[in-house]
Amino acid sequence: MYRQVRVLHVDDDPEFAEVAATFLERVGDGFTVETAANVSDGLARLAEASFDCVVSDYDMPETNGIAFLETVRSEYPDIPFVLFTGKGSEEVASEAVSKGVSDYLQKGHGTDRYTLLANRIQNLVAQHRAEAGLESRIEQQSALAALGTSALSGCERQTLFEEAVELVSDALGTEYSKVLEYRPDSDNFLLRAGVGWQD
Repeated sequence: MYRQVRVLHVDDDPEFAEVAATFLERVGDGFTVETAANVSDGLARLAEASFDCVVSDYDMPETNGIAFLETVRSEYPDIPFVLFTGKGSEEVASEAVSKGVSDYLQKGHGTDRYTLLANRIQNLVAQHRAEAGLESRIEQQSALAALGTSALSGCERQTLFEEAVELVSDALGTEYSKVLEYRPDSDNFLLRAGVGWQD
């Protein structure tokens, strides 16, 4: 069973976008597809919510899919981006690849194209999630090694506590982190070090 996959489909043909969304949700495991009729709406949606993949047409009146890709890459460098276009050419494909497109697929007749698109989205999202998870584990291991080095260097306990909360907060991407000391005489806890808490 796959985790939920949120897809943003940007296409200036609302009828096609709705049909594509319906098919993707039908054939994609756990897909939720939102549509935007132009690049401005697409960028607004990306700013408002988190998406796992962007699918975009190439030929749109406001701007083309490659210019949209460049904007997305500057703001969201790692999100998978699929150019799904009816006006494909080697030149367009080559430019898209040079600008960092994740995949390039031409629109076609029949439902097979949507199945292929769904499979590609699923693979791209799975790869992106795996890479993000690996990167996170590497950061956590690095933080643990740094903390171990500090502990073995003989630094003061309070310094170690303060370093620990900073490293934990950074490695886990949390706003708050703290080290508490249990005080059995008063049956409560004393904050020894913390990140994000008020004094």
